[in-house]
Amino acid sequence: MTIIERNLIKHRWQSVLFQAFTKLDKEQYSERRRLIRWYIILEHYKESESYGWTLPLSPVPYKDKYGVWRTRRNIASAGGLNAQSTNPILIHREHKLAELLVVETH
Repeated sequence: MTIIERNLIKHRWQSVLFQAFTKLDKEQYSERRRLIRWYIILEHYKESESYGWTLPLSPVPYKDKYGVWRTRRNIASAGGLNAQSTNPILIHREHKLAELLVVETH
């Protein structure tokens, strides 16, 4: 374990996200990665706000319990889909994160 990781684990985090991260074992790689992804998305909202960028008002955005902006999709045949599929995350198109997600996906 690196010195940074040891210090991160000892730190008393205010963020629920980082509290959850520090409780995970090093072997729980996919869960750790998921939490870090949430953190990056939340930081992207803060940075975008500092630039004065706003999310589109249509479809109507809402914040989920983690503070992530989403939109509801009215999909009639969504019986087998999870909430992340039917309520996609909104990312500012001007932000570098949007480009990185497109490159990662395609």
